[in-house]
Amino acid sequence: MAPPTTITIALSKRKLTYMLAGSLLLTGAGIWFILRPDDLRDNPFIKDPQWLQAFGALVVAFFSILGFFLLKKLRDPAPDLVVTAEGFQDNSSGLVNGPVDWADVTGIKELELMGQKMVMVMLRDPGTYIDQQPNSFKRRLMKTNLDSYGSPINISANALECSYPELLTLFTSRLQAYQASPPTGQRTR
Repeated sequence: MAPPTTITIALSKRKLTYMLAGSLLLTGAGIWFILRPDDLRDNPFIKDPQWLQAFGALVVAFFSILGFFLLKKLRDPAPDLVVTAEGFQDNSSGLVNGPVDWADVTGIKELELMGQKMVMVMLRDPGTYIDQQPNSFKRRLMKTNLDSYGSPINISANALECSYPELLTLFTSRLQAYQASPPTGQRTR
């Protein structure tokens, strides 16, 4: 039996809910650091309560922004990762703006970053995809990914309704199937 033409993978609501709960807990801890730094005065590692308040402010800023985006993603009905015979559309990472054609993909590699495995999509012309991103901050992140890891597109299964091995197998098999029989007029490798 032939594989389905289109595979849609949603974000795992359970995983996102856990991440949101963690974000809220850490935001609460940051608020506690700001409002009650003297509660930790007996801690041998913390000598200055002002340092703890500054750290708390950073924690609140980071995790409240993260919580906002997680909440927004939980409510977003759009499919998060769509893989077809022609390419894929990644909405899970929030960096790629538009579909990526298999004709532009030269390979799939594994990337492990701080214990998190990701599928790294190697592109024929990565600059094209970076330039398509209208958001300057996201464009800089994609450029940093390219400079640091060799590709602007890295997809994690952490928040998806699939495991990393399933994601890697899906991308590898779809690219191989495309390269074995590309549409007329399309180049391979």
